[in-house]
Order: sequence, then structure tokens, then C-alpha cells
Amino acid sequence: QKAAREKKEKEVEAQLEAERVQREKEEEERKENEKRMREEMTKLIMEEEDRLRKKEEEAQKRLREYNKKKLKLFEIAFDDEFVDVGKIIGTHDAKGQCQRACRDTPTMLCPCMADPFFSGPRTATTHVEVDAPNENDSTPLSEAAVGGAMEVLPLLLRHGAYKVIN
Repeated sequence: QKAAREKKEKEVEAQLEAERVQREKEEEERKENEKRMREEMTKLIMEEEDRLRKKEEEAQKRLREYNKKKLKLFEIAFDDEFVDVGKIIGTHDAKGQCQRACRDTPTMLCPCMADPFFSGPRTATTHVEVDAPNENDSTPLSEAAVGGAMEVLPLLLRHGAYKVIN
């Protein structure tokens, strides 16, 4: 009986040792999985931060370009440069040709303002708004009026400019 008891005790000890080794192995696997998941999450977070940083840089770049165009609009409105004003507000293409809906009509408002398929003057990322104020709250319309721009004034008015000074 003593030998059988010792054998039984050894079997129990061996079983307990096997369970301890199994638990240690499972704990090690769990730690490895947690480490791998932390690394993946860190990578994803860094990628998202990079994406957001690039998006912010792109937005700042677009804003700088828009402000440059806006400043140029004030200068050329004052100088009565009709075609260049049309390019900046989106009524003329790069060659200086008038867009399809922006033809001379006897109405006060240009037909392109009612055309849902024409995105020229309304696309602020590409074209400057006709009533965009500068740092002095002056508008292109007021600059054109001060400069005596007799060709540019009707163009701005026909395309929605109505503020002289904010």
C-alpha cells in the first residue's frame, strides 16, 4: 500500500507540475498576445496621427493658397483687370474664356448663379468668393469701386457681390 500511495502521490505531483507548466505556458502566450496587440495599436495610432497631421497640413496649405488668391483678387479688382478677376472668381477658365453660363445677358444676376451644374463661383477651395473680406473688412467690390474699375464692378455684382465693406 505504501508503494501504491507513493505512486499515487507522484502521479498527483506530476499532474500538478504539468498543470503548472501549462498555466505558465498560457500566461506567456497571453503576455505575448498583449504585447503584439499593444504594438499593433501603437502602430495604428501613429498611422492615424500621421494621417491627421497630413490632413491638417493640406488644409493649411489650401487656406494659404486661398488667402493668396484673395489678396490677388483685391489687387486686380482695383486695377480693373476683367479677365483675371473672372479667373479668380471662377467665371473664366485658365485661357480667359468666359464659362458656358456666364454670357452677357440683360439680367442683373448672371445665369451661372442659378445653374446647379456650374460650380465656379461657389467652389471656395478653387475660386475666391466674390464677397470675401480682407483683414480691413474691405471687399473686392469696394476695392473695385475705389479703383474706378468700370469693367470689374458689373462682373462682381452679377456674380453675387453685394457687400461694400463688412
